[in-house]
Amino acid sequence: MSNNENSEPENDATEEVYEDEEFENISNDGLVEEGAESDESEQEQDEGEIRPVVETPELVKVIDSTFENNDLVISKPEDRITSNIMTIYEFSYILAIRARHIDDGGPVYVDIEGLTTTRAMAMREIVQKKSPLSIMRKLSKNRAEIWAVNDLTIPSGQKFNEIY
Repeated sequence: MSNNENSEPENDATEEVYEDEEFENISNDGLVEEGAESDESEQEQDEGEIRPVVETPELVKVIDSTFENNDLVISKPEDRITSNIMTIYEFSYILAIRARHIDDGGPVYVDIEGLTTTRAMAMREIVQKKSPLSIMRKLSKNRAEIWAVNDLTIPSGQKFNEIY
């Protein structure tokens, strides 16, 4: 048998590719689905998810005022309803994300003398309130709060060595 007999045809005339936005909501049978949203399942999965956000000047503007984007409302700092205490989950997630940033060559904002691991460097940044990260806490499908890691209290029960 030759390779040509087993291979599939290169051009399939039945399959059409559309890159135009007007064809975005076309189902497999060719009918347009009115009001179809492709991001709906992604939004449902994101609910309750904690995302680290790197602080930028644009983010500071967002934090200072109510911001609406795709029906997501970010609360003003004075209107926050969640606790200022970081959960253990948030703490470990932020620690891992920041350690990865440092490992990838990101700047360290604390004195690293005596520290040998990126995890220890990230821990010292969090303890000394010099972390550049923020946390987005989604409260519902259309409401969220953004907290700077430096504004949050480290969860009790976390034991730190003297080096941090």
